[in-house]
Amino acid sequence: MFDILRRYFSPPALLAACILSGAAARADGDKSPPHGVEVGKSVGPAGRLFHREGGAAKAWQPVGDKEAVASEDLLISLPGGEVESRDGSVHLELLKLFNSPLPVMEPAVTLHQATDADLAFTLERGMVEFWNTKAKGSAHVQIRARGEAWEAVLEKPGARMFVELYSAWPKGARFKKNPGPADAPLARVTFIVLKGQAALKHAGTQVAMSAPPGPAIIEWDSVTGMDDSPQELKELPAWVQPPTDEAGKAFAHKVEEVVGSFAAEAVKSKSLDAAIDKFLASDDPLERKLAVVALAASDQLPRLGKALRESHQADVWEDAVLALRHWIGRGPGQDQKLYQGMMNAKTFTPAEADAALQLLHDFSDDDLANPATYAYLINRLGNDQLFVRGLAYWHLSRLVPEGKKFGYDPRAPKEQRDAAIEKWNELVPTGKLPPKSKGEAK
Repeated sequence: MFDILRRYFSPPALLAACILSGAAARADGDKSPPHGVEVGKSVGPAGRLFHREGGAAKAWQPVGDKEAVASEDLLISLPGGEVESRDGSVHLELLKLFNSPLPVMEPAVTLHQATDADLAFTLERGMVEFWNTKAKGSAHVQIRARGEAWEAVLEKPGARMFVELYSAWPKGARFKKNPGPADAPLARVTFIVLKGQAALKHAGTQVAMSAPPGPAIIEWDSVTGMDDSPQELKELPAWVQPPTDEAGKAFAHKVEEVVGSFAAEAVKSKSLDAAIDKFLASDDPLERKLAVVALAASDQLPRLGKALRESHQADVWEDAVLALRHWIGRGPGQDQKLYQGMMNAKTFTPAEADAALQLLHDFSDDDLANPATYAYLINRLGNDQLFVRGLAYWHLSRLVPEGKKFGYDPRAPKEQRDAAIEKWNELVPTGKLPPKSKGEAK
């Protein structure tokens, strides 16, 4: 099934670190249980988890250590944010430093009240890990995602499972102002038993799973549904384990330092926004990355747009485009929300907003074999709207890396942009495909 999803999903550049969770509307359509019932508590340093008391109209606040977590409250998290069930029988950790083969950026979970399970939650997106912390006996965990429901039975204390939800628009998808039921991002859910044994129930069937070596991994996707049976693994994939090489360890240590500083700032100021503001102005690219991802993750797209307009750091553009591509792929209707936000802001014409949304999608293989695609992108380099020409260059710089030497900058004065565009037209004349890069097969 993984190969099927790889064909449907575009492989945009993986963020160097998946470093903040995000907020989004529920996508599964399930009826919500009672709101505000205590179902667990935060475990670990304050400022790793965030919530909004009173709903979407309120500001995001850091959750303190041992602070209660309420049912139906969406939680967002820095790496290592952890919740334990009300009776302490199950622990849930959000977003460890895994290196998923897919560009998963963030987790978001909503916990529910459950009378027939030790822990129940909806995985809105991202990666989580949960484990049985009972002194003896099995632990039952109910998981929802994309309108589907599973129950994992962790057979013995210490049994541990990983779950990842990834959702994105397929290659070649077109933005539609009036989408139909089939016009939606594609989703994949992966379950891996990391330790011990577990049973996974779904749609009236149950499969037995165990950590490697054994039947350790099973997947569901919105194209083909659930795998019939788990696949055997001799050992755990490298991407669900901490890095073992020196470079990976050093980077993980750096991320932990940045995350710790961000959490401390959020606790000090009692505000996610204050931490974002400080890190967005940082001289450290990783700190700026965290701020950019946090803006998109907390649905602050106007502020993200302001950062795009005002920043002179190339990495802010890079990270913002990746974050926005991820944002519109969260679930059905996300691209419509962004389009409507552009219209409400009254700074985009309908044609500009339409072009921007299309450029946040990926081109199909047939598109990339068509000279008209490159003519379209080069033409958009001259667009009056900064966001449109910036997105066009984002694609071109990846598709035709040789053109990066021309020094095109979407924020530069028009005269400088026009000079670079002239060179682009010479490199890729109208009606022609780009020249093959050095080392590329002819």
